[in-house]
Amino acid sequence: MSLKTIEPTVALKENKRGQILKASFELFAENGYDRTSMTQIAKKARVSKGLIYNYFDGKETLLKELVTEAFNSPEAITIRHLFENKEYGKSFKALVDLSFNYLEKRPKQMKLMTKLSLQVAQFDFLKEIVHNKASYYCDLLEKLFSALGYKNPKDEAYIFSLLIDGLAFQAISMKDNQWFQACKEAVLRKYKLI
Repeated sequence: MSLKTIEPTVALKENKRGQILKASFELFAENGYDRTSMTQIAKKARVSKGLIYNYFDGKETLLKELVTEAFNSPEAITIRHLFENKEYGKSFKALVDLSFNYLEKRPKQMKLMTKLSLQVAQFDFLKEIVHNKASYYCDLLEKLFSALGYKNPKDEAYIFSLLIDGLAFQAISMKDNQWFQACKEAVLRKYKLI
């Protein structure tokens, strides 16, 4: 087999894998994990059910892949690097902007992640991932609020996390962009970022 034959085969396999992940993501976000079948995923991805099992062990493996992708999205990576420059006020404003942009620009992903957060006890792998990420972000926020001179930086980290989580729940159900913008401005005012 020549290299010319191998390259299209690899590209085709990655394309099929991507189709399966995209279909899974859309169905999980719309219907929820429990109400999505492998048959529905195959139909939406326009592949056979058997082909899905060539790439993934099952529905849980698909979900794990999607969650891992979400936590390694460009936004998540950017958040990790925001506080390296030591300009904490600017970094915090960038974090607020990034958080709101993520909520606004990725509604399907937010819908899936929000639904999953209500089912975290159902999936052992998800408990571990969510716990590790939540701990990491709370530690990062605590350091930020400490550097900004907040009296109780750990409490403020929890409050900010709860605020963003609450906004995520609202964002998936509200279509009113004015409400969303008003919330963003309220958060910026609360933290004296405008």
